[in-house]
Formats: sequence, structure tokens, C-alpha cells
Amino acid sequence: MAKDLKIGDLVHHCLFPRYEWIGMLIRFEEKHAGLVEKAYIKMIPGTKYEGYFRSETLQRHGFGWVYKKWLWAYEKEEEIK
Repeated sequence: MAKDLKIGDLVHHCLFPRYEWIGMLIRFEEKHAGLVEKAYIKMIPGTKYEGYFRSETLQRHGFGWVYKKWLWAYEKEEEIK
């Protein structure tokens, strides 16, 4: 399940397959003091949705904003021995 998100976490979007939409959390935007609504994400190259934020008008491909409520912290599955 989701945990408290922090800068530097790998995250995935709850509407996309876990291993296809992976990004790194760069920063948060607070609408009001203490109320974080949006997260600035850098998509991980090589994943299916690495071009999720691609735009002809933007200079920084692979970066974009997502509402925090849609993000879950990526947790590595335990190895099977």
C-alpha cells in the first residue's frame, strides 16, 4: 500500500500498470500551508510511459505535475528464495 511520499521516492500512478509508469518525485506544491496537492515527477527512462509528459511546447521532456492522490510509493517486492 501507499506510504508517506518524500522527495526522491520512486512512485507509480494508481491508474497505470506498476512497472510501466515509474517516476521519481522531485518536489511538492503546497496550495495552503501543510496541504500538498501536486507532485513534480521525472519519468524514468526506459519505462513504457517515459513520454507521459511529452509536449512540443515544453523544454523539459519527461518532467510534469501529478496530483499526489494518484501516486503510490514504489515498494520493491520481496525476493523469493
